[in-house]
Amino acid sequence: MYSFTHLILIVGLFATFILQTLADDPHYCLSQIPSLIENELKKFPRPRHALLFQAHDESGKETRIFEKNSEEFMTPASNNKILTTAASYIDLGVDFSFKTTLRQHPHDQNKYCLIMNGNPELSVTDLQTLVDKAAEKGKTLVLDTASFFGPQSQDVYGTWEFGDLPYYYSAQPVAASVARVAAARGVCNTFVIEVRPGAKEGDLMNASVIEPSGFPADFWRRSLPVQFESTTAAASAQSGVGAIPALGFEGVTIRGALAVGAKPERLIVTHTNPTMFAQRLVSFLASERRVPFELGQCYSRESNVVATVESPTSLVLMDHTLKTSDNTYTELYLRTLGAKYMDRNTTTTTAESSGLEMVQKILEHYLDVPSSSYKQFDGSGLSRWNLVSAESLVDTITGMYDHHREYITFFPEAGKSGTLSNRFMQYPGILRAKTGTITGTSSLSGIIYAKYFDHIVFSVIVNQSVLRASEIRAVIDDICIMVAYTDPSC
Repeated sequence: MYSFTHLILIVGLFATFILQTLADDPHYCLSQIPSLIENELKKFPRPRHALLFQAHDESGKETRIFEKNSEEFMTPASNNKILTTAASYIDLGVDFSFKTTLRQHPHDQNKYCLIMNGNPELSVTDLQTLVDKAAEKGKTLVLDTASFFGPQSQDVYGTWEFGDLPYYYSAQPVAASVARVAAARGVCNTFVIEVRPGAKEGDLMNASVIEPSGFPADFWRRSLPVQFESTTAAASAQSGVGAIPALGFEGVTIRGALAVGAKPERLIVTHTNPTMFAQRLVSFLASERRVPFELGQCYSRESNVVATVESPTSLVLMDHTLKTSDNTYTELYLRTLGAKYMDRNTTTTTAESSGLEMVQKILEHYLDVPSSSYKQFDGSGLSRWNLVSAESLVDTITGMYDHHREYITFFPEAGKSGTLSNRFMQYPGILRAKTGTITGTSSLSGIIYAKYFDHIVFSVIVNQSVLRASEIRAVIDDICIMVAYTDPSC
């Protein structure tokens, strides 16, 4: 039992801790903020930047805390995802899921159509299950990969930088997407190669695909030929390898070398023609079950459904998309949106361009975001051609906060989750925001849970900076913390 004296001491210590915590909170007067932020911006040597901080109190009153260049066009990096995912969430709905369907062929009772619709979590096991359905009924399997229409990869390759294309973050968004591992996120249209050194210097190195697994070596020799630019290095040499996929067809070149006795290295590489890979994959699975196989378009999507494989809903997938900044998932949402309205509400010929047109229409109609305030060339922000104003991002986030507040929970949380898990560590939970980074560009847009306001909607975009990304982020973070503790009463 604690004595009365002990209880008094404990209460006193707790009160001291609370008072000390409160005393440690920063405090800034609203009148100070412009000069404080301008001083922070001086840390950038001649960059372009745009900032907007819009405070809201419980009564709905808005206070513009700080604004600079907020209507100017900037390269947004992954903040571009906010526009794409907000429009997709509004139109497709919270319960939307990607569906891969096996249907009765509309014109031939002896055939089933396997229709791939861009499910980023469709696994080899899922495809095997659908092929088995055709085998059970003795049907010919027709693979339809044309859900997104047109040459959907051409626009992406036209605006994404060549140096980005081999890497996992630029995996192509196609209707025939396949995840390399079941029950995993962010692994579609990529594969993992393990490279091993030879027994002695000068020997050929060895490489094998370990994800997707379960396929014979002969399948990979035909589907993914591997070339080496060098041989095994001496035991004393420095080890290091990289993989460069061949554009337009399946194949990969291994650069660099491993030393004798070095540990194997695993490389994640994108499929440069994921549609062709999916066709070969399903053909292989069909041949294993002795199911006749052909490629084709089933045109009518209304024929009887035999079986369906569904992804999780947008509550799960969009949370992953925004917290991890997944480019491929974002682009698949964009194309799904575009395919939905193709030929009806848009004037374009590919699902990608149709989706970009629909993003503008949806955001303008539902959230009053002017289509003139941004120009998208892709959905994810990997393209440097995208031009977005801070105003357009603040308008979009404000509208989503007011009408679809659960969407804001998909943003990374400061110091706790996603791409913000290692930022704002001394102020966990102070904001939720979407990050964005490409060389010379950093952006952060979202909601600050401020001390003296109900919330603050903000966007900060920095372009053409010669600083390291970590240095740019440090300045952005300091500005956000100052704004979070801005007192309008002084």
